Amino acid sequence: MYHDLGNLNFSFHTLLGGHDFGDFSVFTQPVLRLLNRLGVPAALQGRNDLLVDGKKFSGNAKLARHGKMIQHGTLLLNSEMEVLGEALKANPLKFIDKATKSNRTRVTNLIHYLPEDTTTEVLKNLLTEEIISNNPGAERYELTAEDQTGIEQLMKEKYETWDWNFGFSPNYSFQKAIKVPAGFIEVHLDVVKGNIEKAKIFGDFFAPKPIEELEDLLIGRKHEEEELRSVLESIDLTDYFGKVKVEEVMEAFK
Repeated sequence: MYHDLGNLNFSFHTLLGGHDFGDFSVFTQPVLRLLNRLGVPAALQGRNDLLVDGKKFSGNAKLARHGKMIQHGTLLLNSEMEVLGEALKANPLKFIDKATKSNRTRVTNLIHYLPEDTTTEVLKNLLTEEIISNNPGAERYELTAEDQTGIEQLMKEKYETWDWNFGFSPNYSFQKAIKVPAGFIEVHLDVVKGNIEKAKIFGDFFAPKPIEELEDLLIGRKHEEEELRSVLESIDLTDYFGKVKVEEVMEAFK
């Protein structure tokens, strides 16, 4: 999922069983109702996408766990489309992801259909008011200082950790080739739960020690820049690649 300050995320939490798990219409209705009222011809198309003029501005997904269901989605209001396009453009020679692929489609920002001074904060408040007005008894909840402290602690202990951000990532194969003054270097890695399980390095470089020694040093390491840099800095790279610098070789692992 791509996210920047021009994108607003929303999330609905409910008990599992109260709604059809495959039906995305119930919890996208408030969004569509609000946008239609504002003159935006938005609609739910396909299973879980919100489109306007044939262009996607919202993708939605669901999660069921412990008897509860969460439906969450995105609202592209004024995102940096060039950055978004580059972020979603995977290099086929770099990552071969074993996760489910998402269908790519044309995307657009809602700002083209709303007043230019509409911000994510304005859109958030409008959507909140829409939800409250159609749900008797619902009210806005403001986070307390205690809530904020708990959130910050949870961020540090869980969501900012390597295990959470990379350890649960889908298994993938990484491939990258670079050209340095010492020659051509091509790296192939099989990564499982963020850790390198297999490593092969090819190239036309000349050095006195077998490259298999370096490959063995990479096994079990995290596919993460800081850890791989520490491995490369702990050895004499000229023994494996000839005259190279750590920064040059690091490029092959990014």
